Formats: sequence, structure tokens, C-alpha cells
Amino acid sequence: MRGKPSWWDILVDDLDVAQRFYSAVFGWTFPISGPDFVVVFDGTEQVGQLYASSEQVSGRGIRMYFDTDDLEGILAKVASAGGIVKTERTPISPEMGWYGEFTDPSGVTIGLHTSVPAK
Repeated sequence: MRGKPSWWDILVDDLDVAQRFYSAVFGWTFPISGPDFVVVFDGTEQVGQLYASSEQVSGRGIRMYFDTDDLEGILAKVASAGGIVKTERTPISPEMGWYGEFTDPSGVTIGLHTSVPAK
């Protein structure tokens, strides 16, 4: 099914504090990290990330990513529908594919994910 949530980011102030909290609450582990993120492993698979950000989008919250087979096609529809493309197709890694992001008319950031190479 396309259009289903496939990834999420929880925007946090402090990665160390967030890792301790979510590890204690859900038992999550964090096998991959960068300067401003850690990938969340739920015991079965990678499901999202904790992301250090001072960004305020409709309050602090979770940024959702939706699966698509046509990343460019979806992004092409954003402006005419009243949104703004923030991030064009961007590689994540050879194993994880690509992502793009846009804001909806109210300024909420939505992400897209694909494992399908550009046409």
C-alpha cells in the first residue's frame, strides 16, 4: 500500500535525555547515529529517529514520512495544492533509499520516502 506512514522523526531538545527516556519507556535501542539524530530500533526493525531540533512546527511533535513509488510526482503536486517543497529527492543510504519533504498550507512538515530510483 502506498501512502502509508513508513518513518517518523520525534523532534527533541536533547538527544541524550531523549534516548534515556525512550529506552526506559519502550526499550528502544539506537544503533545508528549522527551529529543531530539517532535511528530508533524497536527490536524488530528501524522505525524512525530522534532528531535534535529547535524547530517548532505546530508545537513540538512527530514528523511523519509516507511511502511513495513516485517521489517527484508527489512533490510536483505540492505547490499547486498550496504547499512548499522543502527538500527535493535526497539520498538517505543505498539500503534505505531517498526522501523528500514539503510543508502543507498550515506550515506542517510532511516527509516522503521511496526505495524507487528516480526515473
